Amino acid sequence: MEFQEKKGPEPDLYQTDSGPRQGEVTQVKNLRDLEAVPGFWTKVHELSEKLGAETIGVEQLPEEARNPNQKPRSTFFVWSTANFHYAAFTTGALGPLLFGLGWWDSFLTVIFFNFLSDLAPAVISYLGPRLGMRSMIIVRYSFGFYASKVIVLLNAITCIGWIVINTIAGGGLLYDASDAKMPLVVAIIIVLVISLVTSFLGYKAIHLYDKYGWAVLIVISIIVIGFGGKHFVNVPMAKGDDARLGVLSYGALVFSWGITWVPLAADYSIYMPSKTPSWQTFLWTFCGIYIGSTFAFLIGIALATLISNPDPAYNFPAVYDDRGIGGLVGAIFEGHGTGVRGFGRFIEVLLALSIMGANIPNIYSFGLSVQAISSWTQKIPRIIVTLFGFAVAVTVCCVLRNRFVEALENFLNVLSYWCTPFAAVVMTEHFIFRRSIGYNVSVWRDGKGLPTGIAAIGSWACGITAAFMGADQTWLVGPIAKAIGGADIGWELGAAVACVVYLVSRTLELKTTGR
Repeated sequence: MEFQEKKGPEPDLYQTDSGPRQGEVTQVKNLRDLEAVPGFWTKVHELSEKLGAETIGVEQLPEEARNPNQKPRSTFFVWSTANFHYAAFTTGALGPLLFGLGWWDSFLTVIFFNFLSDLAPAVISYLGPRLGMRSMIIVRYSFGFYASKVIVLLNAITCIGWIVINTIAGGGLLYDASDAKMPLVVAIIIVLVISLVTSFLGYKAIHLYDKYGWAVLIVISIIVIGFGGKHFVNVPMAKGDDARLGVLSYGALVFSWGITWVPLAADYSIYMPSKTPSWQTFLWTFCGIYIGSTFAFLIGIALATLISNPDPAYNFPAVYDDRGIGGLVGAIFEGHGTGVRGFGRFIEVLLALSIMGANIPNIYSFGLSVQAISSWTQKIPRIIVTLFGFAVAVTVCCVLRNRFVEALENFLNVLSYWCTPFAAVVMTEHFIFRRSIGYNVSVWRDGKGLPTGIAAIGSWACGITAAFMGADQTWLVGPIAKAIGGADIGWELGAAVACVVYLVSRTLELKTTGR
């Protein structure tokens, strides 16, 4: 996975950008640049800097702006905390709850599909420090200056979608902790506001929170497993066609979780020095995503087996029907006295707040994605962009709050349909074509120096088409999925078709345009 440098003088590959193109608006970096920004935005920027918020946007980060003390292992804490939280519990639980799988087939599905999906974001992560670019800028080296705007817009929407899913999950747990006395809408807003306030402080705050957040979650998880262990049931494995269809469909959901970090991964390693060993960044990032999400998925699977518990004293099926997966978490603390139940409510609150670990990077990268859309969006301070995203998230959360499992399943599958072909294109560009032509970092905002994007957008569109042909959803069953009996193989088809088409079309594009 070592980064392949372009042959020739190093400045051709890593040189710092020399300045803005004519007519281009630059991102405000500090107070000395504020004369380029209208008066209202000036005051907002001043307030942001006084609060200690990060105001550097999507521009390429020069070497002198990096943190020489940041080590690759810091990415492990960022990604383990971003993946080890309650919303991941709920995703893992869908194996038994939605696809009829048992403990062992759910377990093995998670181990295999999660491994595959976490490789691509780890690659993008090591490109962050090497190029000094955010993920949505690196995309331009395959999709070009203009076509990449489609990906940027989709990523911004995806970030909001993840915020909604995570927040509804956390809100549901607070709802159960209050014994249904707190309205679900209020619980959701509490989780979202706490995430929003923390995200304002930017890159440094994210790393600080993630440095310690994972340890708290480990303690909480041990407590949950300790109280719930005697209630967990070894649900038998599915058999025959049910097993085949269940594993493929559940595997698609698990794969969707990791692959959607590709458009964000470089945002959290960008401040490391450019000479940071690529293999270290790759390994620490991969381990953070894989270990964090895998353990969270397995805890969710264990919680889902509670509905098969025959003991009427706990009545887990009724609890789940009334309060969802959050009700199952609360139920494991029942039957031990009011003191233990009160302690269980405290654990539920902490577990609900663990959603911050996932919401913060999504809120942070949402702002960066909006700024990468065009030069005029770079004028808008990120704090304003974030508040807009917050308003949208609150609205969608209120609409979907009572349809969580359905929303989660559909959301994850749709993500895999667009994000997997996208990741296939970016990975093919990096490992096949950039091995010889390298990355000329001086053209990152130059439409004439970047690829046209025709090959990338065309291959991506073909991949999405193939993905929907293999989709198996309540709202769409593709002809290929129907032919094999209903299993969802959308991401496999999307990745394969996008990769093959891109190999051919990108070769032709390079021969025709030279870039």
